[in-house]
Amino acid sequence: MMLLARNGTADVQGGQRYIKKLCKHWAHKLDVRPTAEGATIVFPKEADDPDYPEDAIAIFRATESRLEVHLTAFTPTQLEALCGVIDDHLDRFAFREGGLRLVWAPV
Repeated sequence: MMLLARNGTADVQGGQRYIKKLCKHWAHKLDVRPTAEGATIVFPKEADDPDYPEDAIAIFRATESRLEVHLTAFTPTQLEALCGVIDDHLDRFAFREGGLRLVWAPV
């Protein structure tokens, strides 16, 4: 199995606030590990789905003016889907600011 990765970035003030919202939102169903710099969130594998053979991991970091995500997954489908899940949630949480989308780039 090959590990795939993407980095997502967005220029945004208060990136730590969005990370905290994601952690709170996902804490009831995902392995959420807050850190001083951001958070690590584990998206579990799905035993019966070959597109999700292993856990995917998203590492979130924020500075005063930037939000960064490093996402690792094991299939292109898993990687694409999780980029979309992260984008959709950030966009919803940033509705007052006009939305928020990360710019994703392969690693």
